[in-house]
Amino acid sequence: MLLCNTTFCVDNTIDNAFRSWVKDTLIPAATASGTFSSPLFTRIIADADPNAQSYALQLHAADHDAAARWHGKEAQELMQALRKIHGQDKVLSFVTFMEIL
Repeated sequence: MLLCNTTFCVDNTIDNAFRSWVKDTLIPAATASGTFSSPLFTRIIADADPNAQSYALQLHAADHDAAARWHGKEAQELMQALRKIHGQDKVLSFVTFMEIL
């Protein structure tokens, strides 16, 4: 079993819209794909940047290749649509795949 963690850094100007997008678009798309389960969306508590918030979305996956394909295609398309609406520099993200031991 894998844990797929996506970390986001979000400009404060789109914070509410971003959180709604994760809950209403990203999580439903990921779980509907059949690749992911058990979503956990969290805010990272840190004093890094007063102009941004940091979040993590964790999803369980049984198959690394399927998870990587989904992130390489569907997740990228969703992120591009978000960035088209809010701007390329408003959300930064990276994905980490971890093996659950």
